[in-house]
Amino acid sequence: MSSIIYSGGTIVSTTFTCTTGTRAEIVTGLGAILVSAGWTSLGSGLYKSGTTTSPKSNSIRVRITDPGSGNCAQIKIENDAGDRVSSAMFLLPGVGKIYRVIACPYNFFCFTAGSTLAREFLCGGTLHIPDFLNGIVIGSLGWMQGNCNADGDSVLRSSFRTKLTTAESSPAIMAMLRNGLLLNYSGNNVAAQNLIVPVNGRPDVFSSGKWSDDSIGTMEAIMCFGIGSVSDESKRQGLIHNCMIVSAPYIVDFIPTELYDGHHWWGITASNPGTISSTTMGTLFVATD
Repeated sequence: MSSIIYSGGTIVSTTFTCTTGTRAEIVTGLGAILVSAGWTSLGSGLYKSGTTTSPKSNSIRVRITDPGSGNCAQIKIENDAGDRVSSAMFLLPGVGKIYRVIACPYNFFCFTAGSTLAREFLCGGTLHIPDFLNGIVIGSLGWMQGNCNADGDSVLRSSFRTKLTTAESSPAIMAMLRNGLLLNYSGNNVAAQNLIVPVNGRPDVFSSGKWSDDSIGTMEAIMCFGIGSVSDESKRQGLIHNCMIVSAPYIVDFIPTELYDGHHWWGITASNPGTISSTTMGTLFVATD
């Protein structure tokens, strides 16, 4: 039986186009898709995710704005009280640029299909908390990351678009919220956002990523991060709804033809064979229905 946590209800996989290439088109396009996936519009570009079932009762808010200048639309994650607000993350418009959004009530992935360019990837949301952690995490619990670290940054930074960890030498801006604490930064630190890999994802031990019949290892997408400071241990905080990790690299935006667990899937992580010294190979997949 699969251990993947599904959101239930609506899963949206669709696109919006920046026809004239304005920041406002990203604000409108992404916001409308979040609402169609079950988020609630609170006005002024602010959207509230669904609330996970009791006794978890976790949710998060995302603010999408046109700052009026610069290159990009800005996106921030907030707690429900609005008194913990992350640093801005960025999505770059362009004439005719098409953004794909895969979203459910609890999370979203926004990217330009077929590309891993900086300022063209953003994901985030809240998490499912296992029952044994009931009462440990209460209220707002959220995470978000892009693949750049400034409005004008054209350097591709580490994110789930290309790695299963952001603890690299050149990570993107990321933010985490838990129990009233907010941590956001773009440094190579142990508190960074990481995903657990099935078995052993090191590329120098390829066989550990497969079963003896050559089937590839899969598991639920467990999100890890620290929260008090950048030097905090990165701990398992919860599971990303509708997501799984596969212990093999795939080309950008790989779409399997076969159903898995009764769902169709989209490969978020692009061509990640890993490195012998550090980064583990593997791919983050999100269900599209």
